[in-house]
Amino acid sequence: MDWIFHIGPNKTGTTSTQVVLAEQRAGLIQRGALYPATGLVNSAHHMFNFALSVELQGSAPYATALGITEIPSLRDLVSSIRSEASRAKCETVLTSSEIFWTWPARRVERLREALAGDRAVVAAMTRPHLDRELSMWQEEVKHGYVSGARSYLDVYSDTATSASRRVLHERLMVWNQAGFEVRAIEYPRDSGGAIWNVLLEALDLPLLGEDVKRPSLNVSLDYFGAEALRRALALSIERGEMSLTESDKAVPLEEVFSLRERLSVLIGDAARTRFPAHSGLLIEPGFSSLLERRIDDYDDDLHLVRNLDARFHNRWMKSEELQVWEERTKDAERFRAMRDSLDAEVADWVARFFAERRAI
Repeated sequence: MDWIFHIGPNKTGTTSTQVVLAEQRAGLIQRGALYPATGLVNSAHHMFNFALSVELQGSAPYATALGITEIPSLRDLVSSIRSEASRAKCETVLTSSEIFWTWPARRVERLREALAGDRAVVAAMTRPHLDRELSMWQEEVKHGYVSGARSYLDVYSDTATSASRRVLHERLMVWNQAGFEVRAIEYPRDSGGAIWNVLLEALDLPLLGEDVKRPSLNVSLDYFGAEALRRALALSIERGEMSLTESDKAVPLEEVFSLRERLSVLIGDAARTRFPAHSGLLIEPGFSSLLERRIDDYDDDLHLVRNLDARFHNRWMKSEELQVWEERTKDAERFRAMRDSLDAEVADWVARFFAERRAI
C-alpha cells in the first residue's frame, strides 16, 4: 500500500484542499485513491497527531480543547485506515494535516515505524517564504495573536525559528531521514484555482473534475481590518483620549469585520482602503534588505530541496520574485501617502465606538 502525507504548510491552500478532498471522497475512491474518513477531524487527519501526543506525552491538549475524548493508538489508527482502504479496494491512501508540518523527528519516525512494509511519501507545497509568512501574519493579526508584522517575521515566523532559514529543506529532511520519499510541489501563482488538483497531479493521482469548486475560505484583510483598528487604538491612547481595558484587547474576529464594514461606510472613498494589511511592513525602514535576504534564503532552500526530490522544478525565478515585490512596494508607497490622515480619521471613530460600548 502507498501512503501519502500532505503536510501543508499553512497558507498554501491546505484548508481548501482538505475540504474538497473530504467532500469528494467517493469520486477519489472511484479513481483508486482513498482520503480516509478514519482519523478525520473536520476535514483534516489531525487524529494522527492526537494519537502520538497521547503515546509520547500522555495527553492531547488540542483534542481536549475540541471535545475529543476517544483517541485510538497510532497502531489502531493505521490498522483501521488499512481496513478502510481494503474495503474501498484502494492501494493509495492520501492524508492531510498542516500539523504534520510542525512534527519533530521522533513523531515522524514513529509514524514510519507504524507503516512498516508500505511505501510512504511526504508532500509539501513550496510557496515563497516572505509571501507565505505575510499571509500567515495577517491570519494571526485577525485573531489578535501578534502585534505587528515586523515582530512576527523576526520572532514567530518559520524562518525566524529555523536554525538555517532553509525551512523547507529542514522540515522535509526530517521526513526523508525517517524513510519517506519527498514530493515538493510548486505553489501556483494564481492560487484562486483548483489547488487540490495541483496536489493530485504532482502525486500522479487522477484529477477531480472542473465542476468541483470551492470558494475562498480565508477573507483577506484590507486596511480596514485588524491592523487599522490596532493602529487606531494605539493612536487614540497616544493622544490621551482613551485607555484600553482587558475586554478591549481582544476584539472578536466577527466584530472586527463588522467594524470594518461600518468604517468603510463612514470613511467613504473606497480607493483609499485597497491596501493589504501588510502594507505597513513594506514601507518600514530596512524592509528592502529584509526582502532580499528572505528571497535569497528561499532560493537557497529550493536548491537543497531539489536534492530530496529530483522531479521538483521550481518556476519562481528570483528576478520575478523581486519584480513582484517591487510592484507591491509601489502600492505601499501610495499607502504611506494617505495612511496618517486615514489613521487619524479611524482613530477618532474607534475611540467613540469603545466609549459608547463601555457606556452600555
